[in-house]
Amino acid sequence: MATKIQTIGVEGIIGYPIKVQVKVLSGVTKMNIVGLGDQAVKEATDRVESAMTDLNFIFPKKKIVVNL
Repeated sequence: MATKIQTIGVEGIIGYPIKVQVKVLSGVTKMNIVGLGDQAVKEATDRVESAMTDLNFIFPKKKIVVNL
């Protein structure tokens, strides 16, 4: 079962709701972000891994799928 959270996105000064689902699976180490196909989203995988490392969290060596 995926973990689900609700958050917001911001465009200009307008906020809009986003539902996020994250699932960690066994398999090749890889992070996929699907939905909202903006280029910034495609670059987010590196930023997420960097932020987790900076906060002394262990980035899982598994396949991670994030659905926005």
